[in-house]
Amino acid sequence: MLTIYHNIPDGLLDTHPKDLHRILPGPSLIFIPGQENPPLFVSTLLHGNEITGFQAVQRLLKESPILPRSLILFLGNIEATKEGQRRLSHQPDYNRIWDGGSSQEELMAQEVINVVTQENPLLAIDIHNNSGRNPFYGCINQKKRDHLALAFLFSSTIVYFTEPRNVLSVAFSKYCPTTIIECGQSGQPESEAFAYSGLRKAFGISQSQPLGSDDNYPGEYFEVVAKLVISPEVSIGHSKNQALGPHQVVLRHDLEELNFQKLIPGTFWAESQSAYHLKMIDKENRDITEEFFDWSEQRLTLKKTFVPSMLTTDETMIHQDCLGYVMLPREIEF
Repeated sequence: MLTIYHNIPDGLLDTHPKDLHRILPGPSLIFIPGQENPPLFVSTLLHGNEITGFQAVQRLLKESPILPRSLILFLGNIEATKEGQRRLSHQPDYNRIWDGGSSQEELMAQEVINVVTQENPLLAIDIHNNSGRNPFYGCINQKKRDHLALAFLFSSTIVYFTEPRNVLSVAFSKYCPTTIIECGQSGQPESEAFAYSGLRKAFGISQSQPLGSDDNYPGEYFEVVAKLVISPEVSIGHSKNQALGPHQVVLRHDLEELNFQKLIPGTFWAESQSAYHLKMIDKENRDITEEFFDWSEQRLTLKKTFVPSMLTTDETMIHQDCLGYVMLPREIEF
């Protein structure tokens, strides 16, 4: 399932993401030599509708034919990229296959881990876009200064999470400093510029001056404590004037504007004929909805303060993944 290249495939740097299937037969690992080793590992297109990372790498390789450091580039779900979809209906989520298993995608992921870690990568960067409107930010999975410093190359807004544990960044964080970079909306010039700028900084890292040697990392720090899910049989509405059906949640029309905002008790969230259509699930897979939400007269409102991220009103994305995540502000303790 995995194809490995030891040079840049012809046409890769000039091809639109949706046409990559004409060049690559599927998930591909591309070794690109540079002036120094060990290499950087960069992953993108785990979700086929998140093209910013690939576009930033294309720009970087066009402008720097000889890289300052070798690069191992992983391009994930080429089939879904062709269709502009996060994943296709017959596929698993390509960022939920990195914790073992026997499916062909999970075996492919393990092969990527095995091949890349044999090269002792200096660091790993997984580049994504958001389905809902969010600021640019970086994520880490280990509370270590070098992981924080890597994410800080891209953004001073940092999110720490440990669930879901089967994502690529969790797998690679066991071997080297690793970050997920969230680049806002896919296909936007400012998203590409954000990713490109951070990649240029990452290629400037010297092995002789380890990441995390600077003690000063001023920024905003959050920890993901739960995710918000909506039952698969429930349809999603968005209009405040829409009639409310028995198997429907009508979300507030400006829900995505709440991302990374501090929400206080009493904040209106959605309308529903059942309190059980929307659930909050914590890191231990416990239902903690009633701790944070109040349901009265078909209205869901907040009981406790939290900061949401990745909220989306896209029904496909909600059912393929989740409605969003629940975060709490944290003091940095690395």
